[in-house]
Amino acid sequence: MPHISLKGRQRPRAVAWGRHKQSGFSLVVAAALAALMAIVTLAVYQRVQVNQLAADRLSQDLLLDKADAAVRAFVAIRGRLPCPAQVFGGTEQCDGTLSKGWFPAEVAAALAPTGTAERLRGLRYFADQRLSVISDNFPKEPHDPQIVNGHDFCRELALLSPLGGDPDGGLPGLVRSRQPVAYSFSSAGPSGFTGRNSSATGSFESEDREQNAIYRERVREVTVRALAREANCASIIGSLNMLTVAASWHAAMPGIRSKLAFDYKTYIIWPMANALVTWTFMAIDEAAVYAGDIAFLITGMHELESECEAECTGGYLAACIAAGVHAAQAIIVGTQGLAVAVDAAALMTRSITAAIELSRARDFYAGYDLVPIWDGQDGVLKSVDALGPLVWREGP
Repeated sequence: MPHISLKGRQRPRAVAWGRHKQSGFSLVVAAALAALMAIVTLAVYQRVQVNQLAADRLSQDLLLDKADAAVRAFVAIRGRLPCPAQVFGGTEQCDGTLSKGWFPAEVAAALAPTGTAERLRGLRYFADQRLSVISDNFPKEPHDPQIVNGHDFCRELALLSPLGGDPDGGLPGLVRSRQPVAYSFSSAGPSGFTGRNSSATGSFESEDREQNAIYRERVREVTVRALAREANCASIIGSLNMLTVAASWHAAMPGIRSKLAFDYKTYIIWPMANALVTWTFMAIDEAAVYAGDIAFLITGMHELESECEAECTGGYLAACIAAGVHAAQAIIVGTQGLAVAVDAAALMTRSITAAIELSRARDFYAGYDLVPIWDGQDGVLKSVDALGPLVWREGP
């Protein structure tokens, strides 16, 4: 068999084929790694965003908590809500024309540390004008007018609370709507304030609006009912109207006052007048009786003494002794007369004292009978009586 040479034939290169195959595998791996890196980067970015959002929300909530505490402290001190400021860093504007603005700088400075006060000034702030500008319906403490009793503030809260039976009256078993907002704050996001939070009028965005990558602001609302509970208005109003007895007192007090005045006249004034008259007549009668007796005794003794002296002059010893006895009796009678005069003077002194006390009693009676009771506060008490129980009923 002839030998066949294979010298001239070219065999395929295994090496070349292996290199092309290795190059294709590297591109797939690179694409997979790039996709994985993109996914990891996106996940890290999302995680950072979520963490940043949570951190921002926590910081906003802490700031809003401090603002809320400052407002509650201000209410306890001044008996009203702080008025908003017209501009950033401004002071309260309490002329009744502004309900939405910025948190007032002087309130922040007075009730918060310096660093916190600077941040509080950057909050947008809303306050119901009926709670920031309060009218004085109840009298102040007469001995210290600076004392804030909270009566007028709680009265305004009661008047702002929905009445029972209204659509938002908060009665058990009924569909409840939101309570009126007493005050609210808005904390800025990284891009500042947007939408209703930046407007000069109207309300802020809902505090229930969810934060996202675009909306990063935070809103805090405090309702009328929540503020009333915090301010302990139930006890304050209850101490004023006394609920179960105030109405009956209002109707019965004039009659009770008249009866007490009549009793005072019957059991105090008239007995004193009777005692005065009795003591006076007793003094006069006793003085007259003793004066008559003394005059009779003195006249009789004078006659006997004259007879005894005449006989004693004639040398009759017994008559002289009798004359001396009569003289001694005259001295005793005179002493008794002096005692009677002193007794009569004492009775007259007692009568004069009784007359003075009677005059004082009559003056007291006249003043007591003319004291006005409940005048000037009837309407206020009635309105608060009607609305007081709603203050502590649980709200939505």
